[in-house]
Amino acid sequence: MGLRAKVSYASGNLGASLLYNAFATFALTFYVDKKYIGLDGVLYGMAIAIYGVWNAINDPLFGVLSDRTRTRWGRRRPYIFIGAIFLFVTYLLVWTPPVTGLPLAEPFNIPIFIYFLLTIIAFDGFYTLVSVPYVSMFPELYESPKDRSQVQLFRQLFAALGLILAFTMPMMIETLSRTMTVYDAYKYVGLALGVVGSVPFIISVIWNKERKELSLETNPSLGPTLKTTLGNRTFLIFAVAYLMIQYAFLWMQSMLEFFSTNILGIGKGDVTILLLAMFVSALPFLAVWAAAYRKYGTRKCFIATMSVFAISLQPFLFVSGLTQVLPIMFVAGVGLSGYMMLPEVMVSEIIDEDEVKSGIRREGVYFGMNGFLGRFGFVLSGLTAAFFFGLTGYQGGTPPTPEVSLIFRLAMTTIPLMAMGLALVCLKYYPLHGERLDAVRKAMDKMHMEKAERLEAAPKEEKL
Repeated sequence: MGLRAKVSYASGNLGASLLYNAFATFALTFYVDKKYIGLDGVLYGMAIAIYGVWNAINDPLFGVLSDRTRTRWGRRRPYIFIGAIFLFVTYLLVWTPPVTGLPLAEPFNIPIFIYFLLTIIAFDGFYTLVSVPYVSMFPELYESPKDRSQVQLFRQLFAALGLILAFTMPMMIETLSRTMTVYDAYKYVGLALGVVGSVPFIISVIWNKERKELSLETNPSLGPTLKTTLGNRTFLIFAVAYLMIQYAFLWMQSMLEFFSTNILGIGKGDVTILLLAMFVSALPFLAVWAAAYRKYGTRKCFIATMSVFAISLQPFLFVSGLTQVLPIMFVAGVGLSGYMMLPEVMVSEIIDEDEVKSGIRREGVYFGMNGFLGRFGFVLSGLTAAFFFGLTGYQGGTPPTPEVSLIFRLAMTTIPLMAMGLALVCLKYYPLHGERLDAVRKAMDKMHMEKAERLEAAPKEEKL
């Protein structure tokens, strides 16, 4: 694969990062804070928990669907092309709830709760229909550690650009709100981000063709596929660890704006500065983690990056104000860069091992099942938010009591620390590293040469 194809494929991660992170980071404040819609925090948390269940279920469903699809354009590319259009539409709907004027008179508003729930379910359905086939192409197109680390570096640089664009959302909202209502501001920003986020997915597959020899074998149906996948001990150990990691990052990400503006006394526009600080520090460390992965392997690097992230959040117990929080975000960015770089490489290695054992290439189901287990981080995050909003009765928009402030500070520090601790315990028993991983790579290379020879000798209709 040439440089143009690699950069083209990697650009799709801009869309994945932008749409996902803008929603995950800013939806809570928009829907819950009394300065905006003012929906009851418990209702919001329950919607996110239900959405998390759907988010988990649709990943393996769409993963198996793409594994079993065979068209002249490939297994994944048709879903990416078509799904990107509907992804834009449903994303815009998330930011255009049927409310005008002042915040809700009654926070426990069931119609707005239902609207929010249905739109995020639709958005996530099309996001998964596009993103799972997209990421499933990664281990198929790029097999060597050198190519994977290079392309993953490109992908995460695009992801960082998407994150930067996503995290300018508060600044854009604040600027537009000077000349229009805040609801119109969210609508136009949602429209712009939706376009910028959807187009790169289409660009990603223009110069990248799927490898036909890797889809010669017909993949099993949903039931047997899931049974085999869930019987893979290597994958299950990774998946449980990744669930805890997802939970820690999603909790921090979803709460950061609300926590910063209401507990730490930071202005809404300055939240963008905090987030940019975290990702500016993450960028140079992407190359560091890429080099470390090639030298030390994914397991050791993952352990290191999780430890850095969990420890970096502990000063939230006592800091306040922009200048005190900025150093925390810089250090957190070091851990975040490893989180951006390593999980998909690790899943790719698990897929390689599975192919060596089964003879079948099943990227979609593994990335889908990883999403199924990892997305329960949304469920845990939503339930945790519902618990703390219910416990304190605090909805934001007014100064918190000392007791409320302490509860939210403890929540921002201890939850990621405990989740990362559980992930580290899991990774202690992760077996795919060292000599075992080297043996898998050699066996896979031999198998792919044999499949290419079979394709060359196959009748013309089998090559479509």
